[in-house]
Amino acid sequence: MLRQCALENPAFKKLLDIWLDRDDRVSAFRADGGKVVGCLGCDVPEEYLLAGGLLPLRIAPDPESDLSAADEVLEACFDPMVRSQFDRILRRDGPKPWDYLAVSNSTDVLVRLYLYIRELRRTEPETPGA
Repeated sequence: MLRQCALENPAFKKLLDIWLDRDDRVSAFRADGGKVVGCLGCDVPEEYLLAGGLLPLRIAPDPESDLSAADEVLEACFDPMVRSQFDRILRRDGPKPWDYLAVSNSTDVLVRLYLYIRELRRTEPETPGA
């Protein structure tokens, strides 16, 4: 729940509006010919992507997701947030909001997700997101 003082702050309000409107902003960027990079991990050098004319888009977990795609691949020991992010990468319904995927190697779990994606691409190239 957001605090009232945060909602009254103009800078926070602007950031909140951008966050809530992010899908439309990404669609507009892509409609203008821009390429979007889905980012996993906090250490992806977004300044390099921006300098290259690419739009970095953090792959955020979806609390509403059923995680069925991730559950087919990942063990249950993976954190629910990570499973949700992985599920968004593998989601089979509709087009992806990103053209490329950048995965940080800052944690073991992200390296493991990258290896899972790479192996899926090798063994099941028809899998969306792989």
